[in-house]
Amino acid sequence: MDKQHAYQLLDQLDAGQFEAVVRLLEVTTYPAAVSIANAPIDDEPVSEEEARAFAASKEWFKHHPGIPFEEVVAELGFTMEQVRCYKEQERQQAHALLDMLPPEKVNAVRSLLEVMAEPLARSLALAPVEEEEITSETAAALERSRASLA
Repeated sequence: MDKQHAYQLLDQLDAGQFEAVVRLLEVTTYPAAVSIANAPIDDEPVSEEEARAFAASKEWFKHHPGIPFEEVVAELGFTMEQVRCYKEQERQQAHALLDMLPPEKVNAVRSLLEVMAEPLARSLALAPVEEEEITSETAAALERSRASLA
């Protein structure tokens, strides 16, 4: 078992895959995160004011272009360099989380990373699937996977 190999695989993942693995590492490293992740969704009813604000927002976007990410970053007082550095900090945090895992869990995560980094996995994710063969949860997971590859 080689953590350096796991680091290399981690660094090959695209943003969507990376985020999924970081969440897995957090849940594996911090068991309390599992209960938070499985907490019931806030099903508080939407107020009339919130509904109006949502409708106004949708209407605004029908007539106006969105704001480029770079402008939002600048408006918040950050630079794109700071955003890029933050992404590197996330990678370093993922490496640190990997370091905290016991050997048997590192091996399992490394196997997952190998599958995610393999081109065959990409081919499988893009392959057509007959919807009646899979559950709705599996179909949703496939859709998220396809979106992360786009």
